[in-house]
Amino acid sequence: MILTVGTTNAYLSGAAALARSVRPVQARRAAREDTPPAWYLAIILVSGGALIGPAAAGTVSMPDLVAVPTTFFLVVYLGCTAAACRLLRGPARIAAAVAHVAVVAILAFSGYALIPAAAVTVLAVLARRRGPVAAATRPAAPPAEARSTIPVESRRS
Repeated sequence: MILTVGTTNAYLSGAAALARSVRPVQARRAAREDTPPAWYLAIILVSGGALIGPAAAGTVSMPDLVAVPTTFFLVVYLGCTAAACRLLRGPARIAAAVAHVAVVAILAFSGYALIPAAAVTVLAVLARRRGPVAAATRPAAPPAEARSTIPVESRRS
């Protein structure tokens, strides 16, 4: 279990940075850039309690607790290899496709641990279709100090 804490922390930190990047207004309000949004910390607290409680009661074993985050990591890798298959060309695309198939094969052995990862993936897809995140990921207008102060008419000549 201790070996997964560092990896989980790295993923949570990366996810927090991603959460800030898709919510630029919240990112500007944050006192420090490395501070995750409060809602994200609340999700970690609730999900951690939901996992540690049954482990303390003895209803869930440590291998079960390790299997779930491992499956989440594999789902992230699956998304990365799928993106690589779309974005890359030539031999790199072939290597990405081979990696993608390998990740699918490994996920096939995840069993019940795939259920939470699938649930989060479905929720993410549904949230993405609702639209607010898509609007937040559009490039923002350049800051006022970066905009040209020369009138449009003068720039054309």
